[in-house]
Amino acid sequence: MFMKDSLENEKALKSPLGGFIGIIIAVLAIFLVIPLFWNTFDAHLALQICFTLLLLSTLWMISGTRLVFLLGLTLVIPFIVFDSLSVYNNSMFYMVIAYSLHCAFLFFAIIILFRKVLTVDFIDTNLIFRAITIYLLGGIFCAKLYFVIDSILPGSFKGIEYIDVKTSGLESGYSNQFNLLYYSFTTLATLGVGDITPLHRLAKTLTMLEAMFGQLFVATVIAKLVSIWRRK
Repeated sequence: MFMKDSLENEKALKSPLGGFIGIIIAVLAIFLVIPLFWNTFDAHLALQICFTLLLLSTLWMISGTRLVFLLGLTLVIPFIVFDSLSVYNNSMFYMVIAYSLHCAFLFFAIIILFRKVLTVDFIDTNLIFRAITIYLLGGIFCAKLYFVIDSILPGSFKGIEYIDVKTSGLESGYSNQFNLLYYSFTTLATLGVGDITPLHRLAKTLTMLEAMFGQLFVATVIAKLVSIWRRK
């Protein structure tokens, strides 16, 4: 009886539906709710609630083994701690550490999900959920990485505000996060609006890599779906 319950719990953990719903809610909140708050503490609070929900939902989605779950927690918990410290101390240094940990976790999650997509032998809803999640996490990962780059190397992007913690606190960084999120997804979709442009070489390199990822990922997933369909 105990072994049966354990197997059922393991199967529930491996199902990505619950995590996928949380990720979709977090992403929709970021794109639809966050623009209502602008350069205020409410904006930061709303953003961090959404990003924390995103991380926890992603952790639930990829947790097929205890090792993966523990590794994910070692990145999620420090992110929450350092982000809270950045608000309490009005510190850009702590914020950069927090978002670096955020990037590390998202990269970790994308690798795990991508391996699961490439190794499946049949088409089901789990495959679709994972593919959509990889695409969304890829855009958010690059947005966070852009923010870290611009915080360490100010002026890496043209079209966003300069963050001056001494005069405006961290409030100016809140709008930059959303603007770079917008820039990231327009780059991922190779839309190229042009209102925000990379200036630093590192920013340009990441922009090119994200655009290539957006195109190659779609091609890879379609090729995988076609190969499974042909085998069946």
